[in-house]
Amino acid sequence: MHINIKNWSKFQHYKDRRPTWIKLLIEIIDQFDSDGEPKKFHALPDSAKLTFILLVCLRANYNKHIPFPDDKWLKERLGIGNLNLQPLIDAGFICIDTDLVQDDTDLIQNRPKLLSPETETERETYKEERETYKEEREKYSPNSDEFVLSDFLLKQILSRKPDFKKPNLQKWSEEVDKMIRLDKRNIDRIREVIAWCQQDDFWMNNILSTAKLRKQFDKLELRMAGKNGNSTKNRRDYDNQKSNIGTTIEV
Repeated sequence: MHINIKNWSKFQHYKDRRPTWIKLLIEIIDQFDSDGEPKKFHALPDSAKLTFILLVCLRANYNKHIPFPDDKWLKERLGIGNLNLQPLIDAGFICIDTDLVQDDTDLIQNRPKLLSPETETERETYKEERETYKEEREKYSPNSDEFVLSDFLLKQILSRKPDFKKPNLQKWSEEVDKMIRLDKRNIDRIREVIAWCQQDDFWMNNILSTAKLRKQFDKLELRMAGKNGNSTKNRRDYDNQKSNIGTTIEV
C-alpha cells in the first residue's frame, strides 16, 4: 500500500534541492473558506493536523507516493506514538492506494505535469539567488580596506574575549563600505577610532560590530577628541595586522 497526498504539487518546493524543501501553506490553518464554510483542516483533531504536516515532510523524501507497509513502519518514520489516518482520509487530504505505484520511467515522463508553473518559476529564481549570494560572499577580498578594517575590529575584540562568536566579515565589510562611501569617513580615521574605542573601558564592550561602530561613530570621535590616545602605536598595530592578515572563519 501507499499513501498519496492530495494536491501534492501545492506543497512541493525546490524539489531538486538537497535537503528537499516543502511549502507549508498558511492557508490550511484558516478557519473558514472564502464562501464562509468551515475549513476542513481547522476541524481536524489536533493529532490529525500534526500527522498531516509530518506526512508532507515525509513525502518530500520520495519520488513516488509514501510507502505504507504497516502502521508500525509509518509511526517510526513520523516519530509519533498513535496513528489514525481516517480523519485525513475522510477530509480528503490523503488517500490510501492499494495498487502498485508507477515505475520510475513513468514518473519521470509525467513529472512536468506534477510541477506547477509557480514551482518551475521558483526553481529558476532560486538559481539566480544562489548565484547572487555567491557573488555577495566574495564581494570584499581579504586585502580590501573594508575587510581589513572589519578584521581589525574583530581581532581587537578577540584579544579580550577569545571565544567571541565569529561574525560574517562580508556583512561587517558592507557596513564599513557604507561608512566610507555614504558617510564619507576617512579610512585612516576609521582605523584610529576602532583602535581607540577598543581601549576605552566603556566603549570596548559597546562596539562589538561594524554596524554599531557606524551608528556611534560621531560620539566616538567626540569622546576621542577629549582624550589623549597613543595614535602612533595604534597605527603601527593596524599596519602590521594588514600586512599579516590571515583567513577569518565566517558563520
